[in-house]
Amino acid sequence: MEQELAGTPLPCKAAGERALLRSTYDAMFPRLSEKFPDAFPPAVFTWDAMLWARGVFDTRCVTVPFPGGRDVTCLVPLVDMCNHDFCAQLSKPRLAPRAAAGSRG
Repeated sequence: MEQELAGTPLPCKAAGERALLRSTYDAMFPRLSEKFPDAFPPAVFTWDAMLWARGVFDTRCVTVPFPGGRDVTCLVPLVDMCNHDFCAQLSKPRLAPRAAAGSRG
Protein backbone atom coordinates (compact mmCIF):
# COMPACT_ATOMS: atom_id res chain seq x y z
CA MET A 1 0.00 0.00 0.00
CA GLU A 2 2.90 2.35 0.61
CA GLN A 3 3.68 2.42 -3.11
CA GLU A 4 0.10 3.33 -3.99
CA LEU A 5 0.11 6.19 -1.50
CA ALA A 6 3.57 7.49 -2.41
CA GLY A 7 3.46 11.12 -3.47
CA THR A 8 0.15 11.81 -1.70
CA PRO A 9 -0.33 13.62 1.60
CA LEU A 10 -2.00 10.56 3.15
CA PRO A 11 1.06 8.89 4.75
CA CYS A 12 2.01 12.14 6.50
CA LYS A 13 -1.60 12.77 7.58
CA ALA A 14 -1.93 9.20 8.89
CA ALA A 15 1.34 9.49 10.81
CA GLY A 16 0.18 12.76 12.39
CA GLU A 17 -3.18 11.29 13.39
CA ARG A 18 -1.50 8.21 14.84
CA ALA A 19 0.94 10.37 16.83
CA LEU A 20 -1.92 12.48 18.21
CA LEU A 21 -3.85 9.36 19.17
CA ARG A 22 -0.74 7.91 20.83
CA SER A 23 -0.28 11.13 22.79
CA THR A 24 -3.90 10.93 23.96
CA TYR A 25 -3.50 7.27 24.93
CA ASP A 26 -0.26 7.95 26.81
CA ALA A 27 -1.94 10.79 28.74
CA MET A 28 -4.66 8.39 29.95
CA PHE A 29 -2.84 5.10 30.42
CA PRO A 30 -1.53 3.56 32.58
CA ARG A 31 -2.84 6.19 35.02
CA LEU A 32 -6.52 5.24 34.60
CA SER A 33 -5.69 1.56 34.92
CA GLU A 34 -3.67 2.19 38.07
CA LYS A 35 -6.32 4.39 39.70
CA PHE A 36 -9.40 2.42 38.55
CA PRO A 37 -8.20 -1.11 37.77
CA ASP A 38 -11.69 -2.62 37.86
CA ALA A 39 -13.04 -0.11 35.33
CA PHE A 40 -9.91 0.05 33.14
CA PRO A 41 -8.12 -3.31 33.31
CA PRO A 42 -4.69 -2.97 31.69
CA ALA A 43 -5.12 -6.20 29.72
CA VAL A 44 -8.17 -4.69 27.97
CA PHE A 45 -7.18 -1.03 27.56
CA THR A 46 -4.14 -1.55 25.36
CA TRP A 47 -2.68 0.54 22.54
CA ASP A 48 -4.00 -2.02 20.02
CA ALA A 49 -7.49 -1.71 21.54
CA MET A 50 -7.25 2.08 21.24
CA LEU A 51 -6.31 1.78 17.55
CA TRP A 52 -9.24 -0.58 16.97
CA ALA A 53 -11.70 1.71 18.79
CA ARG A 54 -10.53 4.75 16.82
CA GLY A 55 -10.93 2.80 13.60
CA VAL A 56 -14.48 1.86 14.54
CA PHE A 57 -15.31 5.45 15.41
CA ASP A 58 -13.75 6.93 12.29
CA THR A 59 -15.53 4.52 9.96
CA ARG A 60 -18.96 4.50 11.63
CA CYS A 61 -19.47 7.98 13.08
CA VAL A 62 -22.11 10.46 11.99
CA THR A 63 -22.44 14.17 12.67
CA VAL A 64 -25.67 15.03 14.47
CA PRO A 65 -26.82 18.66 14.45
CA PHE A 66 -28.11 19.88 17.81
CA PRO A 67 -30.16 22.99 18.55
CA GLY A 68 -28.10 26.12 18.76
CA GLY A 69 -25.94 25.15 15.80
CA ARG A 70 -23.72 22.73 17.68
CA ASP A 71 -22.77 19.65 15.67
CA VAL A 72 -21.61 16.56 17.55
CA THR A 73 -19.79 13.68 15.91
CA CYS A 74 -20.89 10.45 17.56
CA LEU A 75 -21.80 6.80 17.15
CA VAL A 76 -25.52 6.19 16.72
CA PRO A 77 -26.38 2.49 17.04
CA LEU A 78 -27.42 0.91 13.73
CA VAL A 79 -27.40 4.18 11.74
CA ASP A 80 -24.25 3.12 9.90
CA MET A 81 -26.09 0.00 8.71
CA CYS A 82 -28.44 2.20 6.66
CA ASN A 83 -25.56 3.46 4.50
CA HIS A 84 -25.30 0.74 1.86
CA ASP A 85 -25.10 2.89 -1.24
CA PHE A 86 -22.68 1.54 -3.85
CA CYS A 87 -21.31 5.07 -4.31
CA ALA A 88 -18.46 5.77 -1.90
CA GLN A 89 -19.03 8.53 0.63
CA LEU A 90 -15.90 10.57 1.17
CA SER A 91 -16.96 12.61 4.18
CA LYS A 92 -18.64 11.94 7.48
CA PRO A 93 -22.39 11.51 7.06
CA ARG A 94 -24.68 14.11 8.60
CA LEU A 95 -28.12 13.47 9.99
CA ALA A 96 -30.43 16.16 8.64
CA PRO A 97 -32.69 17.88 11.15
CA ARG A 98 -36.32 16.81 10.94
CA ALA A 99 -38.66 19.09 9.04
CA ALA A 100 -40.98 21.20 11.16
CA ALA A 101 -44.24 19.51 12.09
CA GLY A 102 -46.84 19.90 9.37
CA SER A 103 -44.37 20.81 6.64
CA ARG A 104 -43.68 18.58 3.66
CA GLY A 105 -40.45 18.38 1.85
